[in-house]
Amino acid sequence: MDFIQITPPVAYENAVISCPFKKKSNETRFRVPSRLALSSSKCGQPDAILDVIDNSAMKPEVNFTVCLHKALFLKYNNSNELVEWIEMNRILGAQRFLIYNFTGGSALTPFLQHYVNEGLVELHDWPVGTFWQEIPEYMGQGALINDCIYKAMYKSKYLMQLDVDEVMVPQREDSWEKALAKEKNCQGKNIMLARNSFFLKNYLYKNNNNDMSSKKYKSDKNKNLSGIEFLDLTYRPNFTHPCPIRTKILMRPEFVRSAGVHYVYEHSDGNLNTFCCLSPDDFRLHHYRFWKLSMKDAWLNEVKGEKKYDERWENMVEHPRMMHFKEELVRNVNRIRQIAPSSII
Repeated sequence: MDFIQITPPVAYENAVISCPFKKKSNETRFRVPSRLALSSSKCGQPDAILDVIDNSAMKPEVNFTVCLHKALFLKYNNSNELVEWIEMNRILGAQRFLIYNFTGGSALTPFLQHYVNEGLVELHDWPVGTFWQEIPEYMGQGALINDCIYKAMYKSKYLMQLDVDEVMVPQREDSWEKALAKEKNCQGKNIMLARNSFFLKNYLYKNNNNDMSSKKYKSDKNKNLSGIEFLDLTYRPNFTHPCPIRTKILMRPEFVRSAGVHYVYEHSDGNLNTFCCLSPDDFRLHHYRFWKLSMKDAWLNEVKGEKKYDERWENMVEHPRMMHFKEELVRNVNRIRQIAPSSII
């Protein structure tokens, strides 16, 4: 049994349990059992009996699956953000989304149901029960991430693990597929990491937290913006986190045994924590959030030893890459909003 790492410390453990079985000498491939019994002792009564799902002979149904790597829970009811995130990733090449719901808000329901009916979203319950109060921030995130990997394995050629305020954006091409074909650093690699850049909400809004139910702009001229944050938030610090700090993963899931938020812990062949860093000139993780620290503080907390501090990191630079997708994104988001306009938050 291998425990899945997660930070900060939490009051539960996530684990990947391996049950190896041997292939007979005259067999060309493993004979897969139909059920698996789990027991805490060698000859004890089973604690659980699980059906075995073997997808290893499948051909991938889709090229790109995106996993929302945190469950929807009590505090989250931002249908605007969720719709914009799904539609932006869809433009870039997402053909399937894996989303887990614990107690997401009612404003999300009509949109999630539409996407489920369309076959775009697989919506899974995340029944963490009463012990969620011990982990209100992470909701068993380590287990969820790895459940995503195994659900996508053999069904999808590639899997991305992202939060709802993140998009892995190709910087020179219109899609992930085209960008991967031309990216030079990681040709032929199965585990790739995209480097993080913050696009700051506090540069645009007076609000100093993530409660965006009533947006207050810093300048009146901003009131005429599109209202889609991926398009309106075009400024970032002149700093890109070094790999693998705050990276997100683009993987071939069948080559991964266990992973965390920012990188893979173990490959399916037993290799530990090996990866390839995508060039930020080709792929960049756009992370849209409030950020109160200076880049010097970020350097002291996260980056020290990786890079020498540079005062130019504090400068804000305009990065309007998302405007390339504006027309299609606005059209698609407005179309989806018509499903339940009164539910948009």
